[in-house]
Amino acid sequence: MKAIRTGVVIKPDYKRVLYRPFIIVSEERITRIIGRILTLSEDEVKTNLIKLLLSLKNVIKGFVIFI
Repeated sequence: MKAIRTGVVIKPDYKRVLYRPFIIVSEERITRIIGRILTLSEDEVKTNLIKLLLSLKNVIKGFVIFI
């Protein structure tokens, strides 16, 4: 099947998303995620936290960042 681009872009409406749980069912996956987090340097943690907070600011109306 060949796809033809139409130029139409569908984006989610964040105002309509109430809750999206992040459930990890595998204990092995939890261990790997925590292991990756623990290998981050303090600078990497700060950089990633700032990126996360800025992304939330764009999604959640009235979200304020205090740094």
